[in-house]
Amino acid sequence: MTERGMEIDDRPAPEEPQALIQRAFDVARRDPDQAEERLREAAKAAPEDATVRWALARFLHDARGDVDEAEAVYRAALELDPEHSAALSDYARLLHYLRRDLDAAEALYRRAVEARPDRADPRCDLAYFTEQARGDHDGAEVIYEQALALEPTHPDSLESFARFLHHVRRDAERARSMYQRAIDASPERADLRAWYAVFLQTLGDDPDGAAHAFEQAIALAPQDGFALSNYALLLFSRGRELDRAEQLFTRALAAEPDRWSTHWWFAAFLDEARGDRPRAARHYRRAVELQPAHATLLRQYQLFLEGGAREREVGRTLRSTRVDETSDAGYAHEQARRFDEAEAAYREALEIDADHGPTLRRFAALLEKVGALDEAEAHLRRAVALAPRDGWAHGLLARFLHRQRGDVTEADRHYRQAIAAGLHDPKWLGEYARFLEEQVSEHGRAETYYGRALDAEATPEVAVDYARFLELRRGDLEGAASLFERAVELAPDDVYPLRQYARFLEDTRGDLDAAEAQYLRAVAFAPHDAMTLSWYARFLERRRSDDLRAAQYHLRAARAEPDRAERWAAVVRFLLERGLVEEASHSLRRWLERARPDDGGAPLCEAYFYGLVYLPEDERGVCFEKLKGLVAEGADPGRWDPEPHLERLRRSTRPDKPWVERLARVLVDRMRA
Repeated sequence: MTERGMEIDDRPAPEEPQALIQRAFDVARRDPDQAEERLREAAKAAPEDATVRWALARFLHDARGDVDEAEAVYRAALELDPEHSAALSDYARLLHYLRRDLDAAEALYRRAVEARPDRADPRCDLAYFTEQARGDHDGAEVIYEQALALEPTHPDSLESFARFLHHVRRDAERARSMYQRAIDASPERADLRAWYAVFLQTLGDDPDGAAHAFEQAIALAPQDGFALSNYALLLFSRGRELDRAEQLFTRALAAEPDRWSTHWWFAAFLDEARGDRPRAARHYRRAVELQPAHATLLRQYQLFLEGGAREREVGRTLRSTRVDETSDAGYAHEQARRFDEAEAAYREALEIDADHGPTLRRFAALLEKVGALDEAEAHLRRAVALAPRDGWAHGLLARFLHRQRGDVTEADRHYRQAIAAGLHDPKWLGEYARFLEEQVSEHGRAETYYGRALDAEATPEVAVDYARFLELRRGDLEGAASLFERAVELAPDDVYPLRQYARFLEDTRGDLDAAEAQYLRAVAFAPHDAMTLSWYARFLERRRSDDLRAAQYHLRAARAEPDRAERWAAVVRFLLERGLVEEASHSLRRWLERARPDDGGAPLCEAYFYGLVYLPEDERGVCFEKLKGLVAEGADPGRWDPEPHLERLRRSTRPDKPWVERLARVLVDRMRA
């Protein structure tokens, strides 16, 4: 093919939606915005094509995390083709893992099997669901066997069945056979060899075989963090080749720096094999940051801080206790905002073990969130009493005391105890410095602790806080600029210091060109960070008067955090200020769908008022009743000006104008009070 011919073939062609889908998936990882554009273009080009809808839904789910729109698009795909197997399976997974609607998920898994009765994949998905969600092990085994009867060399089904036989049936020989069959079916797949190696490692009776399988996996995929870290763990557990084990851990973290289990295992290695507790502490902290939902890890970190021994033999399968699993279930409910279920799980965990540290801290945070401050404080104090050398526990109590109780004296004491604990998290130094700056106004001591924090473990967060201190408290703009630059150097790929430096250059230095350069760097590093996109949108709006680009970035920020009402509120306000009512309506509906009574950045009263003024007549009634109810309940109306919107209303012929104006006057009076 000629070079010119290749150029023609590579152009997105609306009349070829399948080609657009392929190109979108090809660029999804490096340029999600371009991928989304191509998928939406394909959807417009082929409005009756279910596969296009499925591809868009999967992208929205996997790349954007927009569960609501993904679900709507999955439904649209299934309306076009009720037997679309991929859409059925992927929508089932969404309902299974995110909505926790198990009955609806099972119905879709079964429909997927009926749609493709000749394929192993849908049956394998159904088998895993039956095993994990329903606990029906006999039923799951039957379905796994059916899948393999259809496709005896289907590697994923073989691997899933091997795991089932190992962990559920405790049938090591049959599991070994399935793993070997999976490897024979796809000898080029490193992940299958790595899982087989982990299986052998767990059995413990063939460490040389496990090592050989890891070597094969790493030869096939030298940057596979899972294989590298598990092989390092194997060497560590055998007490052999410790230098090589450390090299493998280091390679694993270079390949996949955010794999929490690698940080955990490397922390244990550094503590026990090297006696390097400061480095071990850093990796424990990183593991906890990445995986706060794992109570066993939290408990192990607490033991480490207390100087206790590890609770499990190195290299064995990580096992959680019943109380760990119950606490983790509570944390999962809390993250999904199912607070009643979270509270019930935390109380159950504490009935099992009243001294379970992770649950005491988690439950205290939940109780604080819902306003049960006395009980929250009791749990935090219990955590401190159980682990008096745990700087983490003291720091959390100090934070609670100054934020919720205004007890500066006792908060100061617990911050100092957190810092004196030894292997504390250096963040307490920085947080104590900020406490001294903002709550006690002891700027001399604050500066001392900012310096100590940077010396203990220089992080971009501490550097930014110290820079702001110099900027706002000392008026030392040169020192502040130097620290902002240091923060950027400490984490060149971290959007936070770049964004803060851009703000400093914009607001304090007035160097708009330099500020925009930093904003653009931040956007390039984190093209889906909603706060960065929002700050840049405001910069374009206020400093450049570039409404078109500002609108684009406001909308990108909302799409980056589609479940956050405040992002959609910013889009609505921006568009309404410019009289773009029709363009604002879609975003207003998204705001209304996501608004919560406690969301100060996107007040419900404001949202329903806009709905009452701007939405079509058939939607105004609901907005009117909701707004009346909020006013009657004394809800916080926020801070905004209804008058420009009333001007539009007054120019209309709507008969409800007096009622809307009366509600607006009430809202204005509340805002002035």
